[in-house]
Amino acid sequence: MPIKTLLTSILCVLVLSLQCLANNNLFLPGDAFFPTVMTKDDVIRFVSTRSHERTITYKAIDKHGGALCGWAGFNRARIGTADDQFAENLQKAYDRLREIQPRMLKESKVSDKLELIETNSMRVLFYPKDFDFKEYHLGVTYNENWIEQIEQFGHDRKHIQFSSLVDKSEAVAHCWRDGSLIPAMPATIPDIEVDQKEQPAINIECPVKAIVLANGTLEEFFDSDGEKYLRIYVVTSEGIEEW
Repeated sequence: MPIKTLLTSILCVLVLSLQCLANNNLFLPGDAFFPTVMTKDDVIRFVSTRSHERTITYKAIDKHGGALCGWAGFNRARIGTADDQFAENLQKAYDRLREIQPRMLKESKVSDKLELIETNSMRVLFYPKDFDFKEYHLGVTYNENWIEQIEQFGHDRKHIQFSSLVDKSEAVAHCWRDGSLIPAMPATIPDIEVDQKEQPAINIECPVKAIVLANGTLEEFFDSDGEKYLRIYVVTSEGIEEW
């Protein structure tokens, strides 16, 4: 084996070994919200599912990929409080989004078959209904106990890393400062199995609202000073508000 190839291989092994000491975070008990990304098919499935069985999957909004290391947290949430009217309003929000942002599809080959993949899916943050998004920042977890919670998933405290959908030091400061003021998402948390590849779904127990990002990134919402036009749709069982 050429020396250059050997050195490259050794470097890759070392990098992977170091990365595996860290963690990628999903929903952690104590987080203020549950983020997801929904395609047209996801929304149709959400509407057609019976209310007590409606489930969403964790998606790190505006983030691509992750470190080659372990995971901490829960990947799925069942929202028994999302009634049929809520689901219909979420469908209306998706349709309204498509009026200003047409659906974009990319052809992809999956198992020797060509499929059309939606590339600009609807970005949604599920919050307790009483969360005040005008007072506190969207996308900040406000979870001051994240270290202890990540440890429960088998990670060494010395190598734990903080991850945030808003990748700014100011967001981390707000998370610590106001964490005790923002209630955690009320949910039934199943027992954690450290060696289990996929944790069971949490059960969200409170009335919820879905905040749909019509444009902009979460970092732009965090930094917004009014100069850039940003838009959200706030979905509840009662209707849709545009801000």
